Amino acid sequence: MLPIQGIHSVTGQCSSGRHLTASIPSTTCDYPTLPSGDAAQALLTRAVQVLRHASVADTSRATYNVGFRQFCIFLAVSKLTLSGLELPDLMALICTFAAYSFFFRGLQPSTIRSYIQGVDHHLKMANLIPRTLWHPTLNQVLLGIDRETSFESALINKSKLPFSLPLILFARSKVLMNTVTFELYAIFAALCFGFMFLFRKSEFLTDKRGRGKMERGIKSTVMSDHVLLYWGDVCYPSTSRFLPPTPPDYISSFLPRSKGDPLGKGATRFFPRQKNSSFCLVTIIYIYVKHAGLRPGDYFFAGPRFIVHSTLVSNTMKAAAFAAGLSPTRTGLHSLRVGGLVSLFAAGAPAHLMTLAGRWASESSFIQYMRATMEQYETISDALNRIDLVTVQHIKRLYTAP
Repeated sequence: MLPIQGIHSVTGQCSSGRHLTASIPSTTCDYPTLPSGDAAQALLTRAVQVLRHASVADTSRATYNVGFRQFCIFLAVSKLTLSGLELPDLMALICTFAAYSFFFRGLQPSTIRSYIQGVDHHLKMANLIPRTLWHPTLNQVLLGIDRETSFESALINKSKLPFSLPLILFARSKVLMNTVTFELYAIFAALCFGFMFLFRKSEFLTDKRGRGKMERGIKSTVMSDHVLLYWGDVCYPSTSRFLPPTPPDYISSFLPRSKGDPLGKGATRFFPRQKNSSFCLVTIIYIYVKHAGLRPGDYFFAGPRFIVHSTLVSNTMKAAAFAAGLSPTRTGLHSLRVGGLVSLFAAGAPAHLMTLAGRWASESSFIQYMRATMEQYETISDALNRIDLVTVQHIKRLYTAP
């Protein structure tokens, strides 16, 4: 075993003639050791592979795996194999794969890009290519796909419709039959909870078996331990068996990890009760907690009495949208997040509060969902119809002054 020696004995000579030993760290502490010869190289190579593997998030890796499998199927259909293909051949083939995915499989541009990134990732991880597959010809093909898609349908016809509070109440009366059982009330509470905190699907709902999302050992779906109810300064977890008889002043929800928080720093959001209103979202969650019998370690909507899974909530929303005369295909669980955002925008909430509420990185992340209400358009109309707002004198003073 050869110890990794310190560099205190190595001195450099700078242009002024002074030695650099003062800036070199001391070796009074013990350093780890490495095996000698080929064993050390193998160990370090393995460490590099582990770090390269950790550079990709679990959700991205799952998409990459699907993309690479689809590429392998494409190779089989084309009667080709990866062995013997040089990088120029792969670059030409990946363009053909993009065209095949668009014209013959009808995939969206974003999905095609993710698949190509998956192929590129797998080939680089296997050291089968010396550099990336992305090249100018591929970029031109993808740009053509973008333009073909924009000619076929406008962005507004593809984006999810907002599922606002009136639609949630409509779903309660028309689809959930006014929540006559706990199971139906739990679905209604899940709709309200997702709308309140602008949650993504996997952030508050599990699958049919009650399994939440986990990334690198961290559960990123809201747990019962992470939802707290506050009466003044007194805090109760949602797993508490004895809660005060009146609704709480506010509730909080903690997400250990989310799409906008890749480093897992966690995010806590609060939601106060509307004390002077006949309808209050906090009260709905309070009633759900009182009857759910949640235990420590449960997901918030996967308690012992009933699992409110994502498919159940999504189907409820689609049924409500159809009954209201809206498109079910443009309604999904992401519609709750969009509905909360559009409601904040309609209320005139500043951009930084909308960013905070939805845990977005910046305003540019959600600007595509913005739709103004008629009242907001009236504000625009009022401003543009004023003849005294920007007069000729204003223009002379502001734009022609020396």
